[in-house]
Amino acid sequence: MTTLRADLAIWAATVNAALLGTDRTRLAVPSSEGTLGSASAMLVRDEADAAASLLRIASAASVYRRCGWIPKRSDEPPPAACPPDTRSLCPAAAGAMLRRILQGEHESLLATWLSLAARHGVRAPADTLCDLLELGRREPALRSTILAAGGTRATWLAAVNPDWSYASAGESVESLVATWETGTGPARLAALQQLRAMDAERARAMLESSWGQESPAERGGFVAALARGLSPADEPFLARALDDRRKEVRQGAAGLLARLPASELVARMTARAREHLSLGKTGLLKRVRIDVTLPAAADDALVRDGVEPKPPPGTGIGERAWWFGQIIAAVPPSTWTSAWSMEPVTLLRVAEGHEWREPLVAGWLSATERHRDAAWAEALWENERIARVGVGWRAPSPERVFTTVVPSEQVDVALRRSIGAGRDTLRSNHAVLNAILEWPHEWSDALARAVALRLQEHARDKMALAGEFGVRALLERCGHAVPVSAIGAFTDGWPEQSDVWPTWAPTIDALTSVLRFRNDLHLAFTEESVP
Repeated sequence: MTTLRADLAIWAATVNAALLGTDRTRLAVPSSEGTLGSASAMLVRDEADAAASLLRIASAASVYRRCGWIPKRSDEPPPAACPPDTRSLCPAAAGAMLRRILQGEHESLLATWLSLAARHGVRAPADTLCDLLELGRREPALRSTILAAGGTRATWLAAVNPDWSYASAGESVESLVATWETGTGPARLAALQQLRAMDAERARAMLESSWGQESPAERGGFVAALARGLSPADEPFLARALDDRRKEVRQGAAGLLARLPASELVARMTARAREHLSLGKTGLLKRVRIDVTLPAAADDALVRDGVEPKPPPGTGIGERAWWFGQIIAAVPPSTWTSAWSMEPVTLLRVAEGHEWREPLVAGWLSATERHRDAAWAEALWENERIARVGVGWRAPSPERVFTTVVPSEQVDVALRRSIGAGRDTLRSNHAVLNAILEWPHEWSDALARAVALRLQEHARDKMALAGEFGVRALLERCGHAVPVSAIGAFTDGWPEQSDVWPTWAPTIDALTSVLRFRNDLHLAFTEESVP
């Protein structure tokens, strides 16, 4: 025992010397006849660098202390065995590539790996699950695909680590309900979101039953979860939430009600809008004009329906115009085309040059996205110069509205047509460039080749890439949007003899690396899976 204590004293002496610094105190190693004492005697050398001796002894002492630890015993029963996962393990090559991604190689392709695993109905290797669950903790957008790839093993692991509680609910309706009733914090929110996707009615009823006991801090997130699977059946609950004490809850409920065209909130907003917006005619030619009368005040009823009374600071937007824009944003845009028997394009052109164009168009942009009106989305895109408003209005851009509302096949065709029609559509801050960057879908083979052709044309025209931040962003987007069938169009054909090629080369090399890795990913998943 005396020898053991003497050995342990060496660690304390080492820590003391490290805290004080070897230039202020001499490293005095207690003598000991034990194992650590013998090792320390050999590690202390007659040299000018006392810090080196300190580090050698500290390393030895650290290992010595760890070797002496005995695991604690617990009376708690061991965790239940992990339920079996009937899916096949992903192919070995795919598993190897996942490990490379998790180690930092082409990390941005993790979502691609997860989507391929889901498409092929296979699960991730068990040794990758801890890293995947930790990534899901930091990046909520990946959680659903991580849970799908991890399956029962991921759920089992998450149950023993509070940091991964978002994944502990499992995937069955019964397990999600149990987590809601007995879980805490992120786990309950994740359970509500998952159940909402599986059984929207039951999820809302579950939330309603416990609403009175929920903490104010969590109610906002719970209301936001109802966005998935939103239907008219949610209106009574959301209408009651308009009177909640917490602002986030009230605004969240109003935002969801504004997405239900037949809701009473939309009816109230439509009635208000008709008071402030009308169609008239002017001049000898009786040209159509839009008459706007701004609201006089933001009363309690208007604020209850989701209108923010104060415009964003520093924007210069007047309060009355701000209220007007929000009222218009809650009204389905088809209301105006139907009531006035006019096409969206015609109304936009009438609005051009109007004194209150910005709040009017900002409202139409938000309403089009909110009510997913494809006819209005196309009109706003085709007249994006008229539809462009200042960022202070907090309205979505015409590009975002177009690419999120219009069916993806039509977006693909429109973008391809625009790229072919204009040489500079993929440069600077052009609307087409912004649209293709906004669009989250994988491109068609034809669109990808059109993009490659235009970019290589720019390189041949000796356009330096140094100041083209939009083109750089597009090249990064290419790494994830180009289909496998069109990868060759981006790996070959670049004008490497051009005078400006040195400004392009690093970015193209990086793009080529990503595309080849993606191609290998697709090939890896075609190998035979392991049962």
